[in-house]
Amino acid sequence: MTTTACAICSGNGMHLRYPEAIDYLTGDRFEVWTCTVCGSGRTEPVPGNLHRHYPPRYRQYHLAIKWILQLLYHHRVKRWARLFSRPGTAFEMGCGDAMMLASLSRLGWQVLGSERTEESAAAARMKSGLPIVVGGPEAIDPTARFDLIVLNQVLEHLDAPGAVITQLAGMLAPGGKLVIDVPNFASWQSLFGGTGWFHLDVPRHLHHFTRPSLTLLLRRHGLKVTAVSYVSPEHDVFGWVQSILKSARSPDQQVDSAAHAHRPASAS
Repeated sequence: MTTTACAICSGNGMHLRYPEAIDYLTGDRFEVWTCTVCGSGRTEPVPGNLHRHYPPRYRQYHLAIKWILQLLYHHRVKRWARLFSRPGTAFEMGCGDAMMLASLSRLGWQVLGSERTEESAAAARMKSGLPIVVGGPEAIDPTARFDLIVLNQVLEHLDAPGAVITQLAGMLAPGGKLVIDVPNFASWQSLFGGTGWFHLDVPRHLHHFTRPSLTLLLRRHGLKVTAVSYVSPEHDVFGWVQSILKSARSPDQQVDSAAHAHRPASAS
């Protein structure tokens, strides 16, 4: 497997970082290539059908974890809401159980979410009582405009992130904000974990972003970066624990353990 150009910056300096990274769910093996220009990573090959790589309960939570996430998400959402003078309209692509949208709704916002399958969307509708559609920006009324658009642990799953960013940028209302949360491919956690890094998550994570690569992607599509944070209480501690445990296991143990426990969505 070879890859010739970076999908983020179009640079030609791709090199093989991990010759073998294993999908914890199926045992399939993948490569991870890194761009020497922007530092982003790319999972190869891209499966023709990703459905078999997503467990039925992907982005579902144990009740205790869900309670903690709801609390943390609500505090995060309140910080976003304070960036606006009054409640507005919000869209979250890949909203999972719609916990962030529910928090926004309680603050007076009009919200809309999307999920990748009808099964996931129906579950989110039932749990939240909020409108959830199936698909990405193409599933939204092309005339709709949003004050806030959220991509929480979603961009890394997309085969063509630039195209989606272009679509979402066009959906922003004047003065609107796009909030993106992705795992940091250049983090200490990533460097420590290597192929055992929990957030590498091949092949569900097709792209692996660094701050320079994500900033470049956004600027190329007409967006200005106004704030950056490296802190994620929802994911940091869990990611460290799981990366340490995963690194201590053999590949066979990693795959076998996946047959007995579905991966929590909090680290997607």
